Amino acid sequence: MDKYEPLWLNLGYMLPGSFDCFMDRIKLAYPEGSEHPKPLEGIHVRVPHFGKTESVEFLNSILRFGPGSYMHTIVHQLVRKGLVRDVPVRAAPYDFRLGLGENSYIQPIWSEMINISVVGMFCSITELLPSPEVFGDEVLVKTSSREFTSSEYEEVFQYADCPECLLNFHKVIKPNIKFPGVNTTCIHGVGISTPSKVEYLVDNPDGPFKMLKGDGDGTVNAESLSFCQRWNDVKDQYTFNYITIPGSNHDGLIKDTRTVEKILKYTF
Repeated sequence: MDKYEPLWLNLGYMLPGSFDCFMDRIKLAYPEGSEHPKPLEGIHVRVPHFGKTESVEFLNSILRFGPGSYMHTIVHQLVRKGLVRDVPVRAAPYDFRLGLGENSYIQPIWSEMINISVVGMFCSITELLPSPEVFGDEVLVKTSSREFTSSEYEEVFQYADCPECLLNFHKVIKPNIKFPGVNTTCIHGVGISTPSKVEYLVDNPDGPFKMLKGDGDGTVNAESLSFCQRWNDVKDQYTFNYITIPGSNHDGLIKDTRTVEKILKYTF
């Protein structure tokens, strides 16, 4: 008997009294002496439907509209154009809590299909920190006594008294942001107020702070989103297109009709 049940997104965990159970099942920790994060004892998590679009079209098998719809719009339009689900239109889902180094099985296949994937938080969160390659010496965190740049994360975590953060930072393999070596179309939203810097009003990481805003898609700032423009010099070998969608936010981009139109344009 298959005893697995949906973890993300499972609406049952949203009910009163169920959230603690959800957190216990989804959290990760580094066992002493281990280089690899693990779920809590007695819990096993797997990623189903590898290669099948059902893994990414909807976040929940029941909630197939609104917030429950994920990449269905894009897949549906590709199918309408004559492509077939799970054949040329495939998905490469993986455990969004882990870093890419822990999901290395996806690496060899991503250039061979129309790749739809999800990545998120937990141990992988350190992969999402502003990169020194993009931000250089720009100040990202400021307190009344000092300033921190993207080259000083160890100091940031020590200041915040977060040893778990520091552990993840050292153990998670940082993403390679070099050109991927395939024909590429980079699409992102712009024109939405997005967090860019943190300024603490007192010299205490638990104290009040204000979030300074800049341009972006509401979640990712413009500096990170536009990094792929640096790949523009590969046009002699590969097709490269860079497209911005004004007013489209991070979550809405994949459902925006303008995004879908661009994907169809450069797919066919």
